[in-house]
Amino acid sequence: MVLIRGAASRWLLAGQAAGACFAGRSPARASSRRYSQGMAQSIQDWLAGFAAEIGTVPPTREELDMLLELAGIAAHASERPAAPITCWLAGRAGLAPRAALAAGKRLAAGGEANGS
Repeated sequence: MVLIRGAASRWLLAGQAAGACFAGRSPARASSRRYSQGMAQSIQDWLAGFAAEIGTVPPTREELDMLLELAGIAAHASERPAAPITCWLAGRAGLAPRAALAAGKRLAAGGEANGS
């Protein structure tokens, strides 16, 4: 997952470019590419399908934009793999995307993520 800060419309292009950049770099990445060969889906289609698979609803456009921004903050403040795990942690903690984004911004700015 490659994250580039900017308008939400650029996220898909970044993801497509990332696939080309990481081709052949590790067995894990090669394995994940096998699952997606011939199954290119839009982000909305993927999220709707995955949400249905796990028994929930997909994020709204506003929630998606906040989660992508949070992932971008994590990727730029740390190592890139922190991006998806940061979003997972926010979900595990039961945080709404807005609260998770605020915590990520505080942490990246050098403040305490819990607001203290």
